[in-house]
Amino acid sequence: MSNLPERRLLERTTLALYLPVVAADSHAPLGHLIDINITGFLMMRKDSLPIGEVYKVGIQIPSGIVSVTEIQCDMVVRRCSLGLNPTFQEIGCEITAISSEARGQIEELEQALLLRFGPSHRNEP
Repeated sequence: MSNLPERRLLERTTLALYLPVVAADSHAPLGHLIDINITGFLMMRKDSLPIGEVYKVGIQIPSGIVSVTEIQCDMVVRRCSLGLNPTFQEIGCEITAISSEARGQIEELEQALLLRFGPSHRNEP
């Protein structure tokens, strides 16, 4: 855990699916999304990324969840630390550039996942 004070202004939606995050130009894998909101996200991967590094990324979404299969944005790595499973790094990312369309797609993704996998569905078979 970090000694840094919590700077997040908006709560993130924890995902029930670990969505792939890829480099927008090459589609090279960067990690898997753990949680997200319109200002940032947390992803996990085997190794760390340099803090301060900027990436254009695509968040890949299986068809049928929202109206798109990829959301693109620019992000900067803000922190890297071992996750609960020490095999993986947790990479905290701030979204630095995002279109209004992509912002709406993230909100749509959050709502769809809450409806599909939210707390009211946890006890269902």
